[in-house]
Formats: sequence, C-alpha cells, structure tokens
Amino acid sequence: MNAFLSSPRGLLESRVTDEAVYYRSILDNLSGGLLSLDLGGRVVYGNQTAGRILHIPVGAVLGKPYEEALSPYPALCAVLKDALDSQKAVVRAEVEATHGDARMVIGYSTLQLRSAAGERLGVGIIFQDLTMVLREKK
Repeated sequence: MNAFLSSPRGLLESRVTDEAVYYRSILDNLSGGLLSLDLGGRVVYGNQTAGRILHIPVGAVLGKPYEEALSPYPALCAVLKDALDSQKAVVRAEVEATHGDARMVIGYSTLQLRSAAGERLGVGIIFQDLTMVLREKK
C-alpha cells in the first residue's frame, strides 16, 4: 500500500472515490432509463438505457435544456415540466410517444431530487419502453 492510501486522509479519499464509482455503476446498469435534470431544466445525467429507449446519444444531451434534448418527445417534456413546476413525484404512469413512425408507450415514475438537508436539487425520471409488453397482452 502506498503512503497516501495508508494515511487517514488517503483512505477517506479512496473510499469516497470507490463509493462514487460504485453508485455511478448502479445508475449506469439500471434496466430502465434514467434521466436527471437540475432545477433549471438542464440534463445532468442520463444512463445508456435511456439513450437506447429514446434513440438519443446521452452524452450529446448533457447540459442541454430538456426541451431541446428531448424535443422529439413532447409528451415526455410535458411530464418533466410538470415534475419541475409541481414539485410532486409521479408513481407508475404511462405516456405515448413516437419515434419515427413507430408508436411507443413509455412507463415512468418521476422523483424529486433533494439533498440530505431537504434542499431541492432537481428532478429525475425512471422509465421503460412498455410497447412490446402491452402488445403481447392484447
């Protein structure tokens, strides 16, 4: 073990870095899409599943206003606007969207992101493409 890691400060910094990597890995590996916005409506985070479901390059939309980043999905934009404006979470709802000429049904929940002290940080949305699941039920 090097001298930095054997010091209390080094161990703490290493643990914090390891925890950040660990938690980021959880978000990156969710089976559903996840997007988060800051209070100004800018996309702060998106996992790769979100990119696959919405057919967007997640890295290209980071830092952009959600209205611009998700412009092909006006119904999803309306959900995010409501989450930002109402400060309320939605549990298990559905919205219809279109990609090209294909109709999609997106199941979603929104969440209000808050610090440990209760300060509002932004909103998040967790979602899945339910199109095939609903089609099979018919």
